[in-house]
Amino acid sequence: MPCLRPRRLGPVWGSPLLPWLANRLPSTRGSHHSCTRGTLVHALFQLDISDHYITPRGLNVENEGVIFQPLFLVFWNLYSDKDAGFLTDVTLTTGVWSSIHTHESGADPGYWNEFDPILGLTFKFAGGFTLDTTFTSFESMVDSYPTSTHFEAKLSFDDSKYLGKFA
Repeated sequence: MPCLRPRRLGPVWGSPLLPWLANRLPSTRGSHHSCTRGTLVHALFQLDISDHYITPRGLNVENEGVIFQPLFLVFWNLYSDKDAGFLTDVTLTTGVWSSIHTHESGADPGYWNEFDPILGLTFKFAGGFTLDTTFTSFESMVDSYPTSTHFEAKLSFDDSKYLGKFA
C-alpha cells in the first residue's frame, strides 16, 4: 500500500501556500502499514559570502568587492514506502542559486551576476540503488555568456550493508 503523507509540514519560509497545501493532502492517521511518517516538505537555505567568485571548474568570475551567493532548495517528498518492492521513494527538488556582487561587472555591468534555477527528481529503489536526475540552467544576468542548460543523471548504490565498518 503506498504511503500517504501526513498533513503536517516542517518549517518552510516564504510560501503562504504551504498551509493551504497541507490541509488538502490525505492524512496517514489510522494507517497501519510501515511507511515512514514525516514531513512532506523540507527546505535548505545557504548563504555563501566571499571576496571571489570562482566556479567549480576554476574560472575566476569576480575578484573585487563582496560576493553573496544564496542557495534555496525545497525538497518535496512525493512518495515513500519502504515495503513497496521495486520503487521505495520519490523526491522532487526545486530551487534557485544566485550570485550577487557589490562591485559591478560583466559585459553589461550590473550587481546581479548569475541566476540558476534548479529542478530534480530522485528515485530510490529496493536493494540500495538511487537515481538522481537534475536539470539546471545558468543564466548570466550581466550578459557575460549565453544561457546554458544542463541535465545530469547519477545512479548510485549504497554498499554500507556489504562493507560494514569499511563503508
